Amino acid sequence: MKGDVVALGRTAEVLDWGDGRVLKLFYAWCPLAWADREARAARVIDGLGLPAPALLDEVAVEGRRCLVYERVDGPNLLDALFADLSQAPTLIGQLGALHAEVHQRHAPGLDAIRDALRWSIERAETTPAIRDAALARLAGLPDGDCLLHFDFHPQQVLVTARGPIILDWMTAARGHPLADVARTTMLFRVSAKPGGSAAEMAVIDAQRATLLRRYLAAYLAARPDLDREALDQWLLPVAVARLEEGIAGERGPLLSVIEEQL
Repeated sequence: MKGDVVALGRTAEVLDWGDGRVLKLFYAWCPLAWADREARAARVIDGLGLPAPALLDEVAVEGRRCLVYERVDGPNLLDALFADLSQAPTLIGQLGALHAEVHQRHAPGLDAIRDALRWSIERAETTPAIRDAALARLAGLPDGDCLLHFDFHPQQVLVTARGPIILDWMTAARGHPLADVARTTMLFRVSAKPGGSAAEMAVIDAQRATLLRRYLAAYLAARPDLDREALDQWLLPVAVARLEEGIAGERGPLLSVIEEQL
């Protein structure tokens, strides 16, 4: 094994791999299918002209599946916000516009987000009534073949000299763009900063509503054909599906979102 740790995530660590490359090393507990899915998505993304690190190779290291990417350096957008909150309107505006740009691409070869949501809702730790309501709502929502990132939030975007770069396409899928916007909306409302201090979390909590409004305003300005009322219809199935992930500290806020939507 070589290379310093560049970043640590929930499913993998990222190591410097020399020559302008990084190695994404999935943790031993991760199913091989997750790496396969990300590699397939990365190959699709490479052909769509989006600002994302190029997938350079697929290798095995110590018996673990790894992906080799182009190295891209810069703070993530959340850290850039903490460094200078006066830049929030600009940075969050870029986030919304960038998400709209993702949805201008089509990815018919990727898995349908409807299937992923249904799978997660059926396995979520919740009541039968909530599960049935989420599945019924999902069944009535529209399909699509737009490219979806489905984990799009400020920590997934690097602020670099060449502009914003979108990371981590493991959850990429195809579907209606508002499914993806609902996921980001929900993340703005419930997510914590991994490893964040009490002071950092206080700042996040104080800014959540404002940052979410700015993100949505920027997104909807770029996609005026979509509307907020239609977006709200996706929040119930997306929030119930998120319960299945079992993220520490999120259950209470997620249940609040779910209660609002029932």
